[in-house]
Amino acid sequence: MLNLLLPLATESVRDPKNGMRRLLNLGLNDQTVWLFAAAVIVATTVLGFVQEFVSPPAYDGNGNIILLPSPFVLLLSTAYLSVTMSFAIAVVGRFFGGKGQFIELLLADSWLRIFAIGLMFLDMLSVLLGSGLIQILLIAGYVYLFWLLVNFVAETHETLSLGMAFLSIFVGGLAAALPFFYFLSLLGWAPPLGG
Repeated sequence: MLNLLLPLATESVRDPKNGMRRLLNLGLNDQTVWLFAAAVIVATTVLGFVQEFVSPPAYDGNGNIILLPSPFVLLLSTAYLSVTMSFAIAVVGRFFGGKGQFIELLLADSWLRIFAIGLMFLDMLSVLLGSGLIQILLIAGYVYLFWLLVNFVAETHETLSLGMAFLSIFVGGLAAALPFFYFLSLLGWAPPLGG
């Protein structure tokens, strides 16, 4: 399996649209995509907690240390945002004339998270080594990660331009995130504000 995924990952970095097309052409069934998405979400949650322990603490405006929520809450929120954003981007993209299906966009989201995991390792390395060069590479990596996302969405929808793919991501992201943050506010949770 690794001999299939490594060349596919390399292709996705060099030519994101072609890499995504090759991934879609594998013809993975829905159960495999859901299992892949679950595994990647669990891996990013676990790495997020490892990263939190490696990184120096962050402080709010009152000097209190900002802690991550419980792993279970972080896992559920990551899963919710991944699934709802994939669904919303599928719906919005189809509204703009795209052809992508929800399960294909969930696959694209999960594939993108593989590259995000690589950046998480790079971030932990930069903290451990204290290297400014790695920090610069990390920022460039996150910008390129967004570029990959736009290309993956455009290729999944087949007929969308990069601009329309960007608009689909923006509108779909808002459609997925706003109800989530509204629900959190009903529970009494609010993000810490500085100052």
